Amino acid sequence: MMKSKRVICSLLSVEALICLVAALALPGGAKPDTAALLSVPFSQAGSLLRSLSLSGHTGNALALSVYLILGILPLSYLILLIKRKKAGAEDILLPLLSVLLYFVLYLMINPGLIRDWLYHDAVDATAMIPFGKASLGGTVYSVLISYLVLKAIRNIEGRSPDRFLDMARILLAVAAVVLVFSIFFAGVRGFAAAIHDVKSANDSDGAVLTPTYIFLFIGFLVNQLPTVIATLLFIQATGLAEAIKADRYGEAALLAAERLSRTGRNGVIATVAATMGFNLLQLLFSRWLHAAHYSTRLPLGAIILTLVMVLLGRYISDSSRLHRENQMFI
Repeated sequence: MMKSKRVICSLLSVEALICLVAALALPGGAKPDTAALLSVPFSQAGSLLRSLSLSGHTGNALALSVYLILGILPLSYLILLIKRKKAGAEDILLPLLSVLLYFVLYLMINPGLIRDWLYHDAVDATAMIPFGKASLGGTVYSVLISYLVLKAIRNIEGRSPDRFLDMARILLAVAAVVLVFSIFFAGVRGFAAAIHDVKSANDSDGAVLTPTYIFLFIGFLVNQLPTVIATLLFIQATGLAEAIKADRYGEAALLAAERLSRTGRNGVIATVAATMGFNLLQLLFSRWLHAAHYSTRLPLGAIILTLVMVLLGRYISDSSRLHRENQMFI
């Protein structure tokens, strides 16, 4: 269990380092354009197919072949499932996904049509093309994610508890990857943009900005604290799932459950205290600050998630103790 957990932590550390380097490599005032990620890889595929198509008759034939193959992939998977008698009600989304892929790729190959289809009434429709690409990609991802979720539910219902635990570990690891990206890329870019904005607005009058920079950094840490705690909980939950798979009532599962519950409880306390303390500090030093961000809203989503983890850890811990006591009684 410890080996698997170390592997996950190592991979997340590498991801954090890559995201941090990428975030710091961007210009200071550039805010993270996470919406543009929704167009990946459809925009790039469309550009490549367009280049092939314009290169000549051979390139055009190759581009058409690739276009047809990409669009028919979901439908081919449905045919395979039907032959194996493994198709379910959720697989009706596969033909829809094929049609949607053909439509989206066609618009990506001909970006001028995005302007005419989505933004024909806009004053500057050409400037809206990147947003249109993100919208198209997001639509494909929404259908794909819906299909995967429905498929996962069906697979979970028909699988053994061990298989369910394996899937839970994978989902928790994926969630941790997303949260690490949120902290070390989106969060760091937001902090860098805030520093840039303050400097641009106050640099000309010779103002002392060091206290403001310090509080912006503290604010960044406070804002990211719930996400950091959620990441730690997901990592510990993967270890708990592995321990339960090995021995549901064993010592390792008991310790992992207690650790998860303790981390969650301390995380809620730390989040509430940090938010309150940061507001009080800003109020106390507001005379020397050129920018302040008071938070009157707690991250309820992160807190609820943490409390659920606390309850889960407590339940497993109590169940394990009860089982051990019954064994001793017998």
